[in-house]
Amino acid sequence: MNRMGSDPQRIKYAGQPTAQGVCEEVRYYLDRMEDLPIVDPQIAGDWENGREVPKGARIFSAIGYNVQGDLCVEVSLRWLDEEEKTYKDDFFLEDITVKENDLGAAARISAAIIKVFNHDSHIYQPLPPIAAELEDANSTMTPAELLCNGVGIPGEAGYRMTVMTLGKYPAFPLEPYRTAFRRAVDTADPEKVMFLIEQAQSHVEDLPGHFFGDIAVYAYDDYPHMARKIIGRCTPQQAAAVPARLLLQAVGYEDIEFACGLVKRASVQETLQSAS
Repeated sequence: MNRMGSDPQRIKYAGQPTAQGVCEEVRYYLDRMEDLPIVDPQIAGDWENGREVPKGARIFSAIGYNVQGDLCVEVSLRWLDEEEKTYKDDFFLEDITVKENDLGAAARISAAIIKVFNHDSHIYQPLPPIAAELEDANSTMTPAELLCNGVGIPGEAGYRMTVMTLGKYPAFPLEPYRTAFRRAVDTADPEKVMFLIEQAQSHVEDLPGHFFGDIAVYAYDDYPHMARKIIGRCTPQQAAAVPARLLLQAVGYEDIEFACGLVKRASVQETLQSAS
């Protein structure tokens, strides 16, 4: 799974997707396949905290039984380690238990996961109606609804919808933009979140100084790496307006480096204000 370089005409990702983002993408499409039972894939622990899927990684899916005797699907990745010049394997998705030991359902789930990972066009057929709403001059959806719905789609399709919507509509109310931001966080897609940050000042009038800090607070518990990226993009004034709750979260998780960074940035801004 690779992402093409950034190009305004192609509206593609730059770099590799995060493992958590891919997991959310898999969940999104599995939930919308009518012939599949409800499952809840979980990312394996080694792939958390914003770890990216290695370039050129291949996906493997196996069906077996767990220690409880339940039928399950196990998903792993294999990739070439460029530094060590060897192939590596690691579990990727886990806890995909199939109810009633339905072997046929397990096979369909396994095949669907592989197709999602490889962006099989058949899997992505549900998306055109959403894109059509964006192109329809008589659409019943407001620009804010289009943005929130598009942002909520994981993966490259959601990123593309986000870029197209912000390119078409110049202004959004604060609260819908906040909702869109949170949905972007929920898709575990830092690139989409960074794009919304870049566009916020030009698309939202009177954006409050604490806005990005609020989003970082929302992201931190599940995606601390994303919260760090958000704060890293803040201006000194925005960093100084970050809610104290974020510092408490960092201390609570013993994320000392991030906590010290928050204190340092706030102290620098306070010194600059005093000097002026």
